[in-house]
Amino acid sequence: MTELTPAKDLGAVFDAHVKAEFVDMDVAATMATMTPEPYLTHVPTLTGGTGRAEVECFYRDHFVGHWPDDVQVKSVSRTVGQNRVVDELIGNARLSSRPDADRSQGCATACRGDGL
Repeated sequence: MTELTPAKDLGAVFDAHVKAEFVDMDVAATMATMTPEPYLTHVPTLTGGTGRAEVECFYRDHFVGHWPDDVQVKSVSRTVGQNRVVDELIGNARLSSRPDADRSQGCATACRGDGL
């Protein structure tokens, strides 16, 4: 007989992931929210990685802690199912010292299973 494990609240897992990425800027805490063999495609730049080592390298060397100080992330929508969550976000940051240089980009983030 197969034992059922309690379902994880993937919305809460993703919230912890985003906090680790953008608030705490902690790569280890970010990785702790992910499956043992994650894959990641950062849609706006088509970068990321496949497998724990590549994803951790991407977060450490290119993403976590590498955002401008004035970055703002706004949630547009969230869809949560039994084994997936999809967030649509809009990020805004000044990429230059010019006042007219604000740039927004949207992205959707999805996860399946017990982690991201």
